[in-house]
Amino acid sequence: MRDAHEWGTLSRNEDLGTLHVHLRGGGATLEHGMGDVDIMSEYLQKLIEEARKRPFPTEEREEQRRSFAFGNTNIENPLITREMVAEEDEMLKAETLTA
Repeated sequence: MRDAHEWGTLSRNEDLGTLHVHLRGGGATLEHGMGDVDIMSEYLQKLIEEARKRPFPTEEREEQRRSFAFGNTNIENPLITREMVAEEDEMLKAETLTA
């Protein structure tokens, strides 16, 4: 059985009881059933290590927090906008500063 996806391919060998996932662009390979699991390429591991060393500026942290809040609330209520999340964030920030 073989499925093609935008991210790669999935193949299953029923006789051997194995599952293989191959990501496009030389990414991760996951083989399960017969043993080895090699989840990340060396390139991806290097990128993650470099990201861990990078400073996380306050402005980026704020934007990420707002994006996370918008994404989670918009799933439940599509009437929520990014502007509403930003307004609430500013009000919470003001309350914190005066408290």
